[in-house]
Amino acid sequence: MLKPGIKALSCLAAGAAFGLIAPAALAAPCADLDLPNPIYGAGGSAVTATLKAVGTALANLDEPITILYADPGACPGYQQYLDNAITTTFKYWTADGTQQTCDPPLDGQPADFAHMGNDHDFCIGLDLPDDYPENYEESLAQVQTLNFIVDKDSSQKSISAEALYYLYGLGAEAAGIEPWTDPTHVILRSTGSFVHQFAAVAVFGDPARVYFDHPTTGGSGVAVQTQQEGINALLAIGETSPESPLFYVSSSAADANRASVRTLAYQHFGQSCGYWPDSSESALDKLNVRTGKYQFWTPGHFYLRLDGSGDPVNPLAGDLVSWFTGEAEPPEGVNVTELVIQSGDVPLCAMSVQREGVTGAISSYAPPVPCNGYFEKTATGETEHAECESDSDCDDANPKCHFGFCEAY
Repeated sequence: MLKPGIKALSCLAAGAAFGLIAPAALAAPCADLDLPNPIYGAGGSAVTATLKAVGTALANLDEPITILYADPGACPGYQQYLDNAITTTFKYWTADGTQQTCDPPLDGQPADFAHMGNDHDFCIGLDLPDDYPENYEESLAQVQTLNFIVDKDSSQKSISAEALYYLYGLGAEAAGIEPWTDPTHVILRSTGSFVHQFAAVAVFGDPARVYFDHPTTGGSGVAVQTQQEGINALLAIGETSPESPLFYVSSSAADANRASVRTLAYQHFGQSCGYWPDSSESALDKLNVRTGKYQFWTPGHFYLRLDGSGDPVNPLAGDLVSWFTGEAEPPEGVNVTELVIQSGDVPLCAMSVQREGVTGAISSYAPPVPCNGYFEKTATGETEHAECESDSDCDDANPKCHFGFCEAY
C-alpha cells in the first residue's frame, strides 16, 4: 500500500472553505421562448460540453433543433427522467454557441431522454415507475473518462488508487498524502454524480461511498454541483496555493480547461505505474483510453422514453441518440462523430477495448466500422493512417476505407 507522502510513478517513457453552491436565479420559462423542435433531457454534467457542441450545430440547421439539457447530476437527473418531470433549470445553445437557460414548468417538464456515464444500477434508492423497464430504452455511446485534475502550476504528475483510498477514506488531514493535506482544498461532487460514483466504485467498491471530507458528513471539503463550479473553486484556491487543491471531472471538462488545469496520470490497483488518458501529458490522442491502459473510462449511457408501441416519445430524441451511437446519419452539415472527438470524448468506433459494466474486466474489441485514422486526425491533426476515398486507395496492411482513412478491416 502507498504510505503517506509517497505518490505513484508515472509511465512517462518506461483560500477559504467553499460551501454548497447556492441555486441559480430563476430563468425565463422555456414554454414562453417558442424554441424550434425542442428535445428535453436530464442527467450528469459530464456530457454537457459535448451536448453544447452538438446543440450548437443543430441550432444552425435550416430547420433548427434545440437541445435543452438539465444537469443536476447523473442520478438526480435520471430520477427526473424516470418521473417524466424535469424540474432543474435547462441549458440550451444558440447558433453562435451562446449558452442560455430557461426554466421548466412548476410541475416539471416531460422528459425525452437522459444521459449519465454510470449505469443506472449505481443510483441507490431510485423510485421506479410502474412501466419500467419496458418503456425505457438504454444505448451505449461515446466513451467518457474520469480525470483527476490539479492547478496548471502544480508540480504533481500522478496519483494512485492507494493515495485516493487514504485521502478519501481517512480525510485529507489524517491521510497526510502530500500535497493534498488541507481538507478545505479537497473539492468533491455529490454522491449522485457520475464522476463521484465512478471513483467510489473503482477505489472502494461502493458507488454510494461518501468521502470523509464531504460536507454532507460534516467534513470541511468543497462541495459543488457541476464540474465547472469545481474547476472554478480549484482555480480560486490555486491562485495562492497551486499545489494543494484536487478535483475530478470528465475528459471533456478537463480538455476544455487545459489552459488552467492539468490531468494527473493515474495508477490503479495492480498497475506498476500511472497512465495519462493520452499517450503523454500534452497529447490529445486518448491512446491509453482506447487501448485500456488508463483505468477510468466507460461508455456513456443514453436513455430514451418510449411510447406504448416501443417508439421514442419524441422522435427527434430517438434521432439524436442514433446520431451518437452511429446507427443513423445526422442531418447534412452536422458531424456528431467529429463533435464528440473535439469535445474530448471517444466514439466507440475508435476503441480497441471494451469492458464489463462501468469498471469491470477489459477485453479486446473490434468496432463494426473502425475510425482510428479519423479520430487521430480530428483530435491531434495527424495520423499514420493514409487518407482515402475508396478501398482502392488503400494497401494490403489497411485495405478498407472508413471515414476517409484506410483501416485494417
